[in-house]
Amino acid sequence: MRVNFSQSNLNWGEGNTWFPGHYAFRRRFTSDVSRFVQRQNRSMRLSRRSRSRRHMSDSSLSASGGSKPLNAFENAAASTSGVGEAASPLIETLWRLHAQGRQVIRQPAYFIHFGNLLCVGAMGTTDMLLLRLFMVCANVCGIAYNLLQPTPLLTPVAWSTFFLGGHGMQLYRLVNEKQEVKLSSQECELYEQAFFSFGFTPRDFKSLGKPMWKEFDEGEVVHFQDADIETLYYLLDGEVDILRDGIVKNKIRPGKGGWLGEFWDPEWDASKPHFWRVTARAAKKCRVAGYPKRDLHRAISESKGCHMKSSADKLEINDLWGKLKTTVGNNDFALYDGVVAAVLHDGKVTKAERALVSDYRSRLNISDEQHRDILKRYGWSSSQFSKGTK
Repeated sequence: MRVNFSQSNLNWGEGNTWFPGHYAFRRRFTSDVSRFVQRQNRSMRLSRRSRSRRHMSDSSLSASGGSKPLNAFENAAASTSGVGEAASPLIETLWRLHAQGRQVIRQPAYFIHFGNLLCVGAMGTTDMLLLRLFMVCANVCGIAYNLLQPTPLLTPVAWSTFFLGGHGMQLYRLVNEKQEVKLSSQECELYEQAFFSFGFTPRDFKSLGKPMWKEFDEGEVVHFQDADIETLYYLLDGEVDILRDGIVKNKIRPGKGGWLGEFWDPEWDASKPHFWRVTARAAKKCRVAGYPKRDLHRAISESKGCHMKSSADKLEINDLWGKLKTTVGNNDFALYDGVVAAVLHDGKVTKAERALVSDYRSRLNISDEQHRDILKRYGWSSSQFSKGTK
């Protein structure tokens, strides 16, 4: 609507003198208002012409399939090719696709609404795989919305593409971790006994390398004192004596404390030589699984993140506690062994000596099997010990 302003529209009260100089003020005010109204009318005419030209341009582009590229496409092509003529076919193709997309999708705002709903869904889920899927779809919706604007917003599209690549990479990693890991029956036994309880995943277990399987007969040495540490074994079945300078210091059994050595030490230097401080000898026929010590340390120390290192710390602490408990028990066993040896040294067992042995046996919780093993080691049987003579 055009504002029609003239001097006759203003009633200044002819013949009435309001104040000195009011006629000069009236002329100046009228002139200022007239110029303001003229500028407003000119601005309204220019706005109508601009809208009309834009409408005509959209109509012609829709009819011809696109003949003039957008400024955003022009700038992108000029910055990448450096030669405007060489990039014109690509620009024409992009503009044609853009025009066709705007014809098919009349309301691109639906994309941004749907993308934001997906972001809300990502906030409410605790499953990382589902969260990444939501964010990937939300970024795709954001890219579609920015490209379908009358002038495509290439800067938001570039950032959305960057985020899409990041989420896609994390999605690939999550899917790869959820793939099935196949273990043999022996590997399943080792994994369940030695690794499962401490947070190692099957994939972590496989990354440690392929274990070696060995069997040792009774009396066979697993490793010698002062020998180079090459292989670390875990006892799956049987019993192993730990000797230092030929004296039995401990017994290793399957389960807690079943590693024949130190599983993990973050300060262990693989570049330096390391030697066994004790001898490991099979007390019974035993079955073990082994890893090269340096390769095992390298696999844990070079693992990504802190998950495997934390699991290895838990395993090592549990193994040390198991060894400590068996060491205390073996000290009691060694004490009882010394008492029996002192009683049997003269080849006779009196009633008072049998009472002494029985008292130590009850106080140290020595089982019948352990009592018979000690007597057998000194060449006595249970019946002979009860009689007091061989």
